Amino acid sequence: MRAFFYTSGAVENECVFLDKDEHNHLFKILRGRAGETVLLLDGKGKKMTAEIQSDKSLKILSVENCSELEQKIYIFMAPPRKQKLDVLLKQCCELGAAGIVIMQCDFSVANPDNVNRWTELLQEGCKQSNNPFMPEIIGPVKFKQALELVRERRMLGTFGAVKESEGDKEHLKNVRDLAFFVGPEGGFSPAEISMIEEEKFVGISLGPYILRLETAVAGAIPLLRELMK
Repeated sequence: MRAFFYTSGAVENECVFLDKDEHNHLFKILRGRAGETVLLLDGKGKKMTAEIQSDKSLKILSVENCSELEQKIYIFMAPPRKQKLDVLLKQCCELGAAGIVIMQCDFSVANPDNVNRWTELLQEGCKQSNNPFMPEIIGPVKFKQALELVRERRMLGTFGAVKESEGDKEHLKNVRDLAFFVGPEGGFSPAEISMIEEEKFVGISLGPYILRLETAVAGAIPLLRELMK
C-alpha cells in the first residue's frame, strides 16, 4: 500500500485532502483512482488507512495510534557530502533511529544547512518503510554542543571503535536512550577523541576494519538495538 504524509488530525469516516505536493504525487504521478486504498502517516505515530474518493479526497477508514520504541537510538554524525547525506537520512529513518544530530567536527568535509530538504528526505524514508515516527533532526551543531546534548538528555554515549574493551557491550543492556557518534571521513581529531574519552563514551566494534560513515551508520543501528535488549 502506498504511503503519504498527512499531518493534520483526522477521525474515521472523515474525508480529507492531501497537501499540494502529496496530492500531485498521488494523482498526477501515480494516477490514483477512486476506490484504491492508501496509508497516511503523520510522523508522530499515527497510521491511517484511507480510500480515494471520486472528488480526489481521502476517506479515513481506520486510525491506528502506534507506540514508540521504549529504547531509542540517536545518531550523531559529521555530515558527508550532499548525495551521501541524502541516503543516510533515509536509512536512519528506515532503521528506526529516534533522532539525528548533524555535528561539525574538526575534519568535516561538508557544512550542510538545508533543514527543509532534510525534512523531505525523512518523510520519504517514513513512507518507504511505513515508519510512523519521523526522527527528530537537530543541527548543525558544534562538536562540544553535541556532547552537551548527550549530557542534558542523559544518553549513554557510544562510538564506533575498531577494538573495544572486554565487557564494554554490557554497558548497553537495558539502556533507554543511546547516542552513537560517527566521525567524518578523516575520523575524529585528537582533541575530539580526548573529549570523547573524558565523557567516558563506550567504544563499540562494528568489525575489524575501518568503515565509511554510511556503512557504519547502517551497521550500527541494528547491532545497537540488539545489544540494548
